[in-house]
Amino acid sequence: MRPLGANLGRCLITGGAGYLGRELAKDLAARGLPVRVFDVRAPDAPIDGVEVVVGDIRDYDAVRAACEGIDTVFHTAARIVPLRIASDDQRREVETVNVGGTEHVLRAAREAGTERVVYTSSVNVVVDRSYAGADESVPYASEEGIDLYTQTKAEAERLVLAADGEELATCALRPGGIYGPGEGQHFPRIVKNALRGQVVALIDGGRALADNVYIDDLVSAHRMAAEALCDPDAANRGRAYFINDGQPQNYFYFFKPTMDQLGVPFPTRSVPSAVVDPITRIGELLHSVGGPRPALTTMELDKLRHDHFFSIEGAARDFGWRPEVPPEEGHRRCQEWVAYLATEERRMMASEDVERPAVGWQVAVLGGLGLLFALAFVPEAYAFWRRNVGPMLPRRVLQGIAAAAIAAHVGEATYAYKLAKREGMASAGRWAWQTLLFGYPSLRLLKRRVAERAGDTA
Repeated sequence: MRPLGANLGRCLITGGAGYLGRELAKDLAARGLPVRVFDVRAPDAPIDGVEVVVGDIRDYDAVRAACEGIDTVFHTAARIVPLRIASDDQRREVETVNVGGTEHVLRAAREAGTERVVYTSSVNVVVDRSYAGADESVPYASEEGIDLYTQTKAEAERLVLAADGEELATCALRPGGIYGPGEGQHFPRIVKNALRGQVVALIDGGRALADNVYIDDLVSAHRMAAEALCDPDAANRGRAYFINDGQPQNYFYFFKPTMDQLGVPFPTRSVPSAVVDPITRIGELLHSVGGPRPALTTMELDKLRHDHFFSIEGAARDFGWRPEVPPEEGHRRCQEWVAYLATEERRMMASEDVERPAVGWQVAVLGGLGLLFALAFVPEAYAFWRRNVGPMLPRRVLQGIAAAAIAAHVGEATYAYKLAKREGMASAGRWAWQTLLFGYPSLRLLKRRVAERAGDTA
């Protein structure tokens, strides 16, 4: 491995226990650089030659101490909450981490005499409309109607770029979807959904294209951007850059190699995004009042129905970066990771002995109940609906319907428990809880399981 061509000095990585942070720390340390990682928790496994500092980025004193003696900061720490409808507590937490944490990093870097900061932004900061091959001249996403993650990342990026000056050199990188071995967000989700039969249809025929980037390429982009900042007249100072593999794909098709490896049929049916849109909004509304996290957020849906891919020529021009890992090679390198995740998921499914309803049923039932209870018991939600959607039954009627729904779910859950117990199922309690949550779709699966068992013993 070649040594660094520019002297980055002592490096600090915020969010160093996260996926990108860990891989960046390994790369820099392997090149002989002194590296310190800062996060609210230590990395899952020690990294040779890397100092670990545990602290909260919302604590300025902790950030200032972590920046002491540091020459280069890679600021990767963030909270990813892609919700448009969010509770006040969620908004406060995300804003204090993503925006307040960035303010702490910039202030601490200046006070500690740090020379440069490379910020891990996101392609999301401009994704409020369709883009096909656009460059960095496109405007930030409008704050009206965008999700919490997009809003706070855009605000933080503005702070970083504005901070570039005589005392501190800064730039920002905007990666697309990050993937690779050990990635703990996208791969576990697609493996779980695929094995449980929940990837059943494309959105709008799978036409929308989006960007992705393999982890090694993203790490090299961070390193090369920081190296360029060592030049006082660097072209990348105070600028942001899109980072991706240059081969945009629809997200469903991007993960087709994973589904093929799992032996799961790729969906051939398609669902209009207009049908899915209200379900995502209901799911977010339910989540904002304490319900489960929605299976799909409105921001994620937007990425499945609109093109949003971007040119990487800016990074090539200003600091010489180009991707080296095409998607087919990236997926080949991920096969062992997918196999491991599949083994763990199958073990989990076997231990549960409870079959989940399809994701469409889950979203429909929880979304419908969430909307019903919000309209029935939250005056603000009822007023919002009357003002922006249209006429609605009186709240007392809705409250009666809600009470009947509760009674129906309780009755179905009780019946499910007794039926599973009668069949000698160790999972009777789990079937009861699931049926309490999802109602008839869960009870139907239990009845099918009982019928199958009866057929096996006949």
